[in-house]
Amino acid sequence: MVIARAARAAVARVPAALALLALLAVPSLPAARGQGSAPAGLLDRSGIAVISRAAWGAPDGAASPQWVPMFSRPFHIIIHHTDADTVAAGAALSVQAIWAYHSLTRGWGDIGYNYLIDPAGRIYEGRAGGDDVVGAHTEHFNYGAVGIALMGDYTAARPSAAMLGALRHLLIMLADRYGIDPEGAYFEDGTMYRLIGGHRDFNYTLCPGINVYSLLPRLRQDVARAVRPGAALGAGDTAYVDAGSPALARL
Repeated sequence: MVIARAARAAVARVPAALALLALLAVPSLPAARGQGSAPAGLLDRSGIAVISRAAWGAPDGAASPQWVPMFSRPFHIIIHHTDADTVAAGAALSVQAIWAYHSLTRGWGDIGYNYLIDPAGRIYEGRAGGDDVVGAHTEHFNYGAVGIALMGDYTAARPSAAMLGALRHLLIMLADRYGIDPEGAYFEDGTMYRLIGGHRDFNYTLCPGINVYSLLPRLRQDVARAVRPGAALGAGDTAYVDAGSPALARL
């Protein structure tokens, strides 16, 4: 079976000058993890606090009027880095700058990623519509993929422990919610793709940087151990429950 191809939408480096496109400063934001009900400005995603679009200053708020959203149930996760430093004024300004670059310069109508994580471990809501909205982060592979961007350039720098911890928690939540096998893979046109993969596994790019990419095997193992057994797919070739999705296999 072959997965439907997404419209062409590749992610490019955010030029430093585009940080000036950030529209308004927002108040300092708490670390985006915690249990129980989320404070004002945060979304509660299965016990993980996610900074809402309104809280980080998305010009369109919770909506996406410049782009009609499309939806596809997630069956895999693609990890990116933004390939740009956060601006000194704060990570929320950097999210605004990425929104401006993706929406206005690239013409994608909204931010391309489903989630973003800053070095302090704060998780930001990305593209309007939720986990299953089709993003614009991995050319040809956006349908059925949740795109998570680590804010920064990790070709030389190393991700912080707080950032990696937040990524792990987010991956556990998504794998548990959608029945994604963290150590599984799928096959398309004779090529194997990991269900938790890096951008470079799908497109010709260095993203998410070698210092993130080299951590993915261990991260998959950690997430697999944490996901409740009922959420993981069984061993061997398995047909995914969603019609139109490719065959899956546990490795």
